[in-house]
Order: sequence, then structure tokens, then C-alpha cells
Amino acid sequence: MRRSLILAAALSFALTAGAMAQTPSQDDLQKDFDAFWQEEEYHDDLLDGTGTGGGPSMQWFKRDLDDVNAALEAAGLLALPEKSLYWGGQGWYSVHSGDRLFVALGGGGYGGGGESERGDDLSRFTRGAGWFGVKGILPLHRRVFVEGGLSLGAGSSSVLVERTDAGTGIINVHLRGDRVFLLARPHAGIDLRLARWVGILVEGGYELTSGDWTLKGERDLIDGLDFGDGNGPFAAVTLRFGI
Repeated sequence: MRRSLILAAALSFALTAGAMAQTPSQDDLQKDFDAFWQEEEYHDDLLDGTGTGGGPSMQWFKRDLDDVNAALEAAGLLALPEKSLYWGGQGWYSVHSGDRLFVALGGGGYGGGGESERGDDLSRFTRGAGWFGVKGILPLHRRVFVEGGLSLGAGSSSVLVERTDAGTGIINVHLRGDRVFLLARPHAGIDLRLARWVGILVEGGYELTSGDWTLKGERDLIDGLDFGDGNGPFAAVTLRFGI
């Protein structure tokens, strides 16, 4: 028993000493960091000629529906969901325009929405849009590219608030609305290149829209209903393939 304890203690000490010996020093970490950003890490083949890229994306919006939901709740109806994920994609054609800068032309789109249910009540908000745009892409490193640009396009939104009569099964629509809008999307992003042709593009920006709602439903409800301008921040993540 004593021999087993001595062997276990010796093995533990050896493993700990080995781990400490392999732990990089502060100087080693600094050298690795400096080497990552050295000029020779750039590859000319990443910067020459033209190329295409794109992939599927997921987008998140925060809608300001506080006033609308306050009116719905005051009428005893179910509030609309304010946060939703949207699915879509984007693609572009890029041209190397200088020492390191790319200029890319392309487009994309998204669609989706959110839905809430409570007993016999249902509320739904949907939104979809498409756009064309231009952006500049600047390599900081062969694994890290930054970008910024502007997109212009159009889309549509819809809302639905209804209640099913538990006794008869009849669906009573209390609010239905549609909106067609124009949009502008200034944005910036970071492209983390996992390999030569694959990366994760993370973007953030602000979506500006212009268009009016057409609402139908109970007059007492829709007369004072204000959906606002529909503007707001967004975030997007794209699994990028190509240049």
C-alpha cells in the first residue's frame, strides 16, 4: 500500500513538473503574438486578381414595438414578439483594387419572424428583404480581414393578431397589417478566415427603412397604433466560402 502511494505521488510530481516545463513564458507568448502579425504572414495570392464569395447567414434584429404592444395588452390581446432571428444569405464579386484593398459588389437577403401563442391567442411578426451593395475589404492578416460598406434594397413586413373562440372554433382577427419598404444598410464586419476558402463573417450595422403600414382590424385599436419608422440595429453571422 505504501509503495503504491509513493509511486502515485512520484507520477503526480512528474506530470506537474512536465506541465510547468511546457508552460510558455511571457516572452514566448509575446514572440508568438508578434509573429502572428508580421508582414511576411501576408500571402500575395490572397490579394491578386478577382474572386467570388458568399454563403448562408443568420441575422438578428431588435424591433421597437413598445407602444404597439402596450396598446395590444391594454385591449387584452397578446403582444407581438420583439426579437427574432432571420435566415438568408449573401454573395459578392470582389476585385483587388490596390496594395491590399478589395472592392466587392454583391447582394443578399433574409426572411423570417417571430410568433407568440398563449392559450387561444396568437400574434405573429414577419419580415423579409433583399439588397444590392458595395463594400471595401482590407486584409489585416491572412486570417483576419475587416470590411465596411453600404447596401440598398427593399422588403416587406406583416403583423397578425388573432384569437380563436374556444366554443365555436371561429378565428377572430383583431389586427392584420402589411408594410412595403425601401432600405439602406450601412455596416461593418470582421472576416475570420479559418482556411483559404472558408471563414466566418461577423457583421453589425443599422437598417434604415422608409414605408407606411396598411392596417386592418378593430377601429378602436388601429386608430392610435404607431409602429414607428422600423429602423434599428442588426447583427449577422455568415458562413463564408470563396474569396
